[in-house]
Amino acid sequence: MQDYAENDNHVQPIGIGHVNIYLIKTDIGYILVDTGMPNSNKKLDATFKEFSTDPRSVQLIILTHGHLDHVGSTAYAQQITGAKVMCQRSFAKALSAGKIEPAHPQNFIGRVLQLMTGILGSAVLRFKRS
Repeated sequence: MQDYAENDNHVQPIGIGHVNIYLIKTDIGYILVDTGMPNSNKKLDATFKEFSTDPRSVQLIILTHGHLDHVGSTAYAQQITGAKVMCQRSFAKALSAGKIEPAHPQNFIGRVLQLMTGILGSAVLRFKRS
């Protein structure tokens, strides 16, 4: 087993707005975990530029769950990377139709975010289902 310090593979957390996405470097390319809010195109482009990473080197996009702040720019990320998208079976069909999972608010801020999700939910663009 290779020592982590000597291993070129790593996980890079990236803040884009109020959410994090992750770029994971592997021996065969990159994995992008989550895509951020809708219209994060410029932020995604800047991320790839900042880390000197060709978007086409992303082999897989993993979506942790179907909330707007995690899947909002999936269509754009898939377009620039050409990567396949992996997500839970329970929301794959809805997400490919441009829908998101509803949020379950726990407090006032959650209720405000739920309202925003309902307003912005239609902004999630469809991605190609693989």
